[in-house]
Amino acid sequence: MDANDSAFGCVAIDDILSLEEAIFIHAYTFASFCIILVIISVIISIKMLRSNHNTKFLLTIESLMIIFGLLRAMFLLTDPYRVRNVLPPLVVQFLEDLAVPCLTSALMLVQNTFWQLTKTKRLKLQRVPVLLGTVAAHFLLIAVIDIVVINVAGKCELLLVCQALTTLWGLILSVGFFVTVRNLHLINRQHRNTLFITAVDKLHLQRASEEGSLTSPIGLSVNHEGGDTGGNPSTDTPAIASIQSISLVVKENENKQQCESQQVLQMTNSSHPSTELATKTKAPIPKWSPRRLKTFGRKPNPLLKVMIVSMMTSFLGLLCFVLGVYGMIVFNNPLQPVSDVKGWFVYQTLQRSIEFCFGITLSYLAWRRNTRNR
Repeated sequence: MDANDSAFGCVAIDDILSLEEAIFIHAYTFASFCIILVIISVIISIKMLRSNHNTKFLLTIESLMIIFGLLRAMFLLTDPYRVRNVLPPLVVQFLEDLAVPCLTSALMLVQNTFWQLTKTKRLKLQRVPVLLGTVAAHFLLIAVIDIVVINVAGKCELLLVCQALTTLWGLILSVGFFVTVRNLHLINRQHRNTLFITAVDKLHLQRASEEGSLTSPIGLSVNHEGGDTGGNPSTDTPAIASIQSISLVVKENENKQQCESQQVLQMTNSSHPSTELATKTKAPIPKWSPRRLKTFGRKPNPLLKVMIVSMMTSFLGLLCFVLGVYGMIVFNNPLQPVSDVKGWFVYQTLQRSIEFCFGITLSYLAWRRNTRNR
């Protein structure tokens, strides 16, 4: 490798040294973020180990996040972009490139756990040997290309091939993860609709039973002024008295419910409701009230946050693809030497930012998937 070349694409090391101060600020900032990611992943891993559930896949995801954070932190703290030139080029290249397969492998394992949630038909890719083989093959391919890049001429072409394969694999995983999350959303929505319909049916049955309890338990027509419409007054007097007492209790309950309903309506419709009246009465809302039905529909969805973060993860994967294609065209193009080193610096900053956000979302999804097992 030429002494004037950087290990990062087709950028001259002299051009990189012109931004030395900015690169150090960039390096220390993102190294701190990576250390934070490592700490978060370690804490989550400890909590998973304390749980009594099978979390091998989830612990593997957190382990990959720890490895990613350590590799990025070492790369940015020791010899960022070969500015110090204190490490061998092969070591710097390994620290730079072997962190990327940690993210793609973690995304593949997260997608496998979501397949289990959606009860998708078991695919060959879901088998443990296939998963481990895919992860190992990705790491091995990156390592071989890095060795060739350092020791053989034509490094820009090889880096272009390496980045193209990684970018394409990331796109496939991101699109597949988006489809999986969408299927999970549809299943969850159908399940919640079923629960809502069941709850409404129960409320209607409860209302019908309560309305039926307000009628006379004996199928007689009561004459409240002194007797019934038929029968002997001398022999049916105890029955008539008991029926009259039941009717009086029913009437009192109906009047009480009507008063409470009117008070609730007055407090609801009034533009300036009386707080004293509200505190004194505390009239309960009927169980079949439309307000109760509406609040049932607004119960918190336990999977809502997970699906939002999953969509963000898919979006970050697509953003990585777009940024990777841009980097291949502009900064790893062997036919076009890099002249805009500031643009290259912005490109590296965007890459580090997306990688950190990607790691945080993957670590969060693994943790939430673990809590769903409890």
